[in-house]
Amino acid sequence: MTRTPPPPYTPRPLLIDDLLDGLLEQPLVRTGTPAAFDVAAALRRLSTDAATAPARPGDNDLDRATKATARLNAVCRAAITTPAAALHIERISDSPPTPPDKNSPHPEAPPDVEGLFIYGCLLHLADHPESAKFWWQIAAGSEHGVAAHCLHLHHLTLGEIRDAAHWAHQLTEADKDAVHRLLTAPLIPATPTSGLEMAIERIAETGDDDVIVGQPDRALAHHLRQLTHP
Repeated sequence: MTRTPPPPYTPRPLLIDDLLDGLLEQPLVRTGTPAAFDVAAALRRLSTDAATAPARPGDNDLDRATKATARLNAVCRAAITTPAAALHIERISDSPPTPPDKNSPHPEAPPDVEGLFIYGCLLHLADHPESAKFWWQIAAGSEHGVAAHCLHLHHLTLGEIRDAAHWAHQLTEADKDAVHRLLTAPLIPATPTSGLEMAIERIAETGDDDVIVGQPDRALAHHLRQLTHP
């Protein structure tokens, strides 16, 4: 009886969540790490290992989406507990982002891009995924790498591999390091407080758009400050 030979192994495409899985299992920053430690070289080694390693039995679409959901939640929970999170939300509540006018002799000042990213994280945790994607896209368009990573994970959770790969390709080594630092931050709450959720729902109900939750306000910044400065 002649056995059919197995098909040749084709390396699966590297996605940024594969790289960060390796980073979390083998953190780059440890007590006693020499100052000359080459972070970029370590990232390249992890990238190569992930690209050439055989696919694991659990590497299917559902498993990938589940991991992406957990990672996205972790990133968002870490982002909203940074010490300056409330200040960033306050800034974009006072100065909403406006599309740039190339013909204007006095262009608008750039928005607080970090605030746009954090607001997207708040909306994601409050179960407004389309609104979160909208605000992350504005932040990513201003070269906010962690917002681009959130978009990558968002599309992975929906099984939208092409869109996920697009955002993964936008990331630099510095962006990947920023995601790693955020994920290894010591304070990550389980969920937003009820006050935050109520503030977001109030904004959603009073806005003009039936789909996208609009600009935050100072009340939301106040509730977020209570979370980050108990």
